[in-house]
Amino acid sequence: MDAKQTGAFIAQCRKEKNMKQAELAEKLHVTDKAVSRWETGKGFPDVNTIEELSSVLNVTIAELFKGEKIPEDLSKEESNRIALDWMSFANEMMHRKRFQHLILGFLAGLVLSVIVFMHMTSPIYINSASEALKVETLSDGTVVAVLADKVAGYELSEVIQPDTMQKETFVSCFETVWNRMAKRKNTSVIILGEQESLNRVYYYPSQDADELIYSNSEDNGDDGVITLPRLVYNMWIFAGVILSLIGIIACIFAKKKDTMIKITMAPVVFTISTILILFGKFNQVYNASFYFCGILLLTTVLYVLVYYLYHLKKKKIWN
Repeated sequence: MDAKQTGAFIAQCRKEKNMKQAELAEKLHVTDKAVSRWETGKGFPDVNTIEELSSVLNVTIAELFKGEKIPEDLSKEESNRIALDWMSFANEMMHRKRFQHLILGFLAGLVLSVIVFMHMTSPIYINSASEALKVETLSDGTVVAVLADKVAGYELSEVIQPDTMQKETFVSCFETVWNRMAKRKNTSVIILGEQESLNRVYYYPSQDADELIYSNSEDNGDDGVITLPRLVYNMWIFAGVILSLIGIIACIFAKKKDTMIKITMAPVVFTISTILILFGKFNQVYNASFYFCGILLLTTVLYVLVYYLYHLKKKKIWN
């Protein structure tokens, strides 16, 4: 079975009846684009449309499949061959559709899984040090922080002051949706440092500044230090939107639209992924590595899904 030969035969029969593509499409309850795809060999009438199409064009279904008029004295062998060709073609298309549905379902499920996983495990930072931990000094001079039961994890960073060589530590604690739902209690202790070398410990994030929760000096008048925002996630969306607009404009004027569309898909799905991953968290998160890895993962999966759908649209046989 040759889709181009069948398409040319459909166009010939339509013209013999002085019908336009739009008129044929209206009789078959399909779009004129579908008829155009049939006649150019880029598509093939759906199984449910074949019988009605043969009736409108006043040809047999076998003639549609063969792509030419069949003489009345057609042999039994030739008739069987046409039927077998059609059955083989139909089975191939059915298997292809099932495989396509399987791939699409897998990719869609993977996209959903990434989004759910990121939201279930994303850090929900505790803004009050008193609710997150308690700083204690052990008998051997080790400064530790006893984490509250609801803390699912923590982050620790250190800065050595070059003039005094004393260490300042920044600590933050967070919960997760998964931890809340599971009602898990994680009682743990983290070592902040030795009392002799540890100058100050700050807790972040707090409302307006990093909160001083430990100091081994007499000067405790420091209410905290204002820290720079760790990352403005809105900039990721802004960059994605700008690149997407540039790509869309390029697609309009580009000669090789297919290549530009594939390139433009990248910033578009990146922007969508950023919004999906950071939904509801723009004013409270700053864990760049965690969220950026999630965004890149979702972008990759989403790009493959969109590219596959685009490929199917271009290569679609049944229409």
